[in-house]
Amino acid sequence: MVVGNHAMILCLLVWCQLSPDEVAWVRTMSLPPLPANPSNRVADDEQAAALGDLFFNAKDVAPGKMIACASCHPAETAFTDGLETSQGITRLTRNAPSLFLVAHQRWYFWDGRADSLWAQAIQPIEDPREMGLDRSQLGPWLAADSQRKRIYETVFGPLTYGDREADTQVLVNLAKSVEAFERTIQAPKRPWDQFVADVSAHGQSDVLNSDQLAGLRLFRGKALCATCHSGPLFSDLEFHDTRLPQPTPSPEPGRFEGVKRVKTDPFNQAGEYSDDRNTTMARWVNGLSPNVLQVGSFKTPTLRYVALTAPYMHDGSMANLRSVVNFYNELEHARPSHHPEPLLQPIHLSEPELAQLIAFLESL
Repeated sequence: MVVGNHAMILCLLVWCQLSPDEVAWVRTMSLPPLPANPSNRVADDEQAAALGDLFFNAKDVAPGKMIACASCHPAETAFTDGLETSQGITRLTRNAPSLFLVAHQRWYFWDGRADSLWAQAIQPIEDPREMGLDRSQLGPWLAADSQRKRIYETVFGPLTYGDREADTQVLVNLAKSVEAFERTIQAPKRPWDQFVADVSAHGQSDVLNSDQLAGLRLFRGKALCATCHSGPLFSDLEFHDTRLPQPTPSPEPGRFEGVKRVKTDPFNQAGEYSDDRNTTMARWVNGLSPNVLQVGSFKTPTLRYVALTAPYMHDGSMANLRSVVNFYNELEHARPSHHPEPLLQPIHLSEPELAQLIAFLESL
C-alpha cells in the first residue's frame, strides 16, 4: 500500500511538471505594459483621472436621474453589475463587461462600435436608455462644485459652456477624464498571475493544482479555447459568431453594425476631437468596411477574472461557467449560421474534463 502511494505521488509529480513547450507558452502570458493612447493627451494625467473618478461615480449630474457610470460598473463587484443585461433608465440588451484591464482592449462595446475608452464613455452618457443626460448639463454640473471646476480648469483650461460647440468640448473632456480614471483601475492578483511569475522565473510552479493543470492542457488543446482566447488577455481582441441560442430566427447584426457605427462616430480616433488623428486605430477605422460575414459576430471577452463576472456572453444568457462550457461542449441548440466559424465544433469533453476546464478558468 505504501509503495503504491509513493508510486502514485511520483507519477503525479512527474505529470505536473511542465513541458518545454508549456513553459515557453506560459512565459508569453505576462500582462504587457498599459498601452498608450495618443488620441487622449490626458490619458495618464493624475488630475484628469481624479476628475474622471468624480464623474464616473456621480449620480447628481441631472436632477432626478440618479444614475452614473458606476451604476452598471460598481467597483465592489469587479466593475460589472451581475445582471444578465444592465439596467439604465430602461432595461438594456447587453451584459456589462468588467472594467478590469479595459485599457488593454482594442475595440469597445460588444460590437466594437467605439475605438477608444473615451469614445466609449460618451455613448452611454447621452443614450436615453442608459444615463439619459444632455451635454448641456455637464458644464453647469462642473461649475456647481469648486473642486470639480478647479480640477477641470487645471487639466483643460477655463471652463466654458452654453453653446453646442463648447458643450461638446466639455463632454469630450469629461469622457477623456473617465478614460484616465479607468486606466488606473487595479485588477486583483489571481493564482494565474503567480503561476506565470513562477514559471517565468523558475520554469515550474506549484500554484495550480493537478485539476487546474489538466484544465490548462485542455484549454490549449482538445477544448480549442486558446484559438480565440489567446495571448495574455485570453482574448484575440477580435469578433466571432459563436452561434448562441436566441429567441429570434435571424442573427443580431453584431460587428456588422459596429463597423458602420465606429466609422461614422464623430468621436473616433480619426475625428476632430482626437488629440492625434493618425493613430494606428485611426488608420484601422479608416480601413474598415462592413461585411456580411460580420453579422452575428461579437467581441471575444477576456477570460481574466472570469470567475468574478457572471453571467456570461454578450446577452448575459449563460448564468455560470458550467453553462458556458456545456454549450461549447455539444453546441446544443446552437443557432444556424450562414458563415459558421470553422473551428466552432462540439468538443465532447467528459464530465471530469469539463470540471478540470472550469477549475483552470477559475484560476484566471
